[in-house]
Amino acid sequence: MPSKTSTKYLMKIYNWLSQSKNPHPGLINAVNHALTRRIGKRYIEFELTNICNARCIFCPYPDFLKTDKKFVRMDFESYDKALQTIDKLDYSLISFTPTTGDTLLHPDWDKMMAKAMAMDKIKQVIFYSNVILLDEECTEKFIQLIKNDKEKKLFSLMFSVGGMDAETYKRIFQVNKFDVVVKNINHFQKRLKEENLIIGIYIKMRIPEYHVVDEKTAQNLFNEYKYPYTFVDDNKYFEVSDHVKAYDELKYTENNVVPKKACSYLQKTRFAADGGIWADGCVLSELPNDSTLRLGDLNDSWDNIEKNRNKIVQDWEQKQEIPLPCQGCTIYNCD
Repeated sequence: MPSKTSTKYLMKIYNWLSQSKNPHPGLINAVNHALTRRIGKRYIEFELTNICNARCIFCPYPDFLKTDKKFVRMDFESYDKALQTIDKLDYSLISFTPTTGDTLLHPDWDKMMAKAMAMDKIKQVIFYSNVILLDEECTEKFIQLIKNDKEKKLFSLMFSVGGMDAETYKRIFQVNKFDVVVKNINHFQKRLKEENLIIGIYIKMRIPEYHVVDEKTAQNLFNEYKYPYTFVDDNKYFEVSDHVKAYDELKYTENNVVPKKACSYLQKTRFAADGGIWADGCVLSELPNDSTLRLGDLNDSWDNIEKNRNKIVQDWEQKQEIPLPCQGCTIYNCD
């Protein structure tokens, strides 16, 4: 578990930086990085909707569409029940990062995020989206959300994009939305500058092995208004799965070693849009027609949820029965 004292001080530093007139971008980035590292492997991932507007080749969502899985948006009754559960637990960070789906497809995403951010228990909030729907209306909702965030809990916005040209984007995301995404990201940063708001933005490049990301070119493309707190991360490695293996351009590493200790990411908890509660929250923690990592649902007691989690861990460590989504995983971590 991360030190609560050091995390508290990092949050104070971030709060101070984000309210300063001209904090150094490097400091914002460093504190963001340190906070993210301090989160550890135990936090909440919220899936407000499992509906998506992309068909990314590194995600099992296209395969889910061929099953009888229900695609829904979480209702307020379920959401409030989830928040009541979280309020009793030892969690301080929520990541609005669906396993599949995009948060902006929920019509009340901003109201729901605001409710979570109002909780004393929650100290840090992360947001992740493909920003296809980050139009002017959504941008203004976000601006208001950031303005109302007096305690600066929202400290990292992650925007997933598929490369720096329309052809590559379509290959990776399987939709023609490159120009829309570029326009949305630039307009969003323009509004942040106009409102003198400071928050870390991370352009997360999900790209093929052969693609080279030049920082200057990427900044010119996605940061037309020179917002100083935007950073570009390239990601050429993907969680290995049969789905990913079907695409030659996606880079992954085979892992044939059977780890004896259960992955610490299993201590993460995902509240799914349909009311399910799952261990972990990576893009492959739920596979089509597989519920190995499902711990229960919102009507179950937390004791039963943890009992089911412990069984998964014990079966792994005592019987070497590794959950299907975890078999061959290359982001395994036992720290």
